[in-house]
Amino acid sequence: MIDFLKRFGLGILYILVSPFAIAFLVLWTLYTIVVFIIELIHGIRSFFKGRKFFDEFPEDIEAKKILNLEQFAPSSTPVEEQKEETPQV
Repeated sequence: MIDFLKRFGLGILYILVSPFAIAFLVLWTLYTIVVFIIELIHGIRSFFKGRKFFDEFPEDIEAKKILNLEQFAPSSTPVEEQKEETPQV
């Protein structure tokens, strides 16, 4: 009997919570569609103005800085070659 009441209680809880979950998913979907359309319009406008469709990410900018600094860095010091020692028998 207790198992039946637990299942019945969970069913009532699911019925009460599901409209809120569905409303949240609908609002989230609408939000993502609006953001997608705004970003698409912004990207197309940028493309026709001669700029890149997507802006560069901060990580890309930092990587370019690092790569440019490596060009001007002094060449690495020569590494001494390790001689292979032959075992003496």
